Amino acid sequence: MSHYTSYISDNNIDYFDSENQLTATTRGKDNPVRSISELLNLEQFKSRLKLHQQGGTDYATFCTDCAENGIEGWKMDLNKMTCSYFDKTGKEVLVEQVPTL
Repeated sequence: MSHYTSYISDNNIDYFDSENQLTATTRGKDNPVRSISELLNLEQFKSRLKLHQQGGTDYATFCTDCAENGIEGWKMDLNKMTCSYFDKTGKEVLVEQVPTL
């Protein structure tokens, strides 16, 4: 697996190989379908993301925060070790380097 993309609206995750071919999909279970805000509030999202990364929220709350702030999902690139958050149009709005040990 090279990367995966998580979608907030339905909790689906698509997994891709190094040639960008879809290899698997998991479907979200027991989670409500979320409506993604049309309005991107990047500064508020960054604040909520930081809180989540510090252990201040659980995963379900983080997903709600994403939806409320216009984040459709994220792509985790396991080769570059980056996490790219994107809006409803698919535009990357924030890219973070994933810490490694």
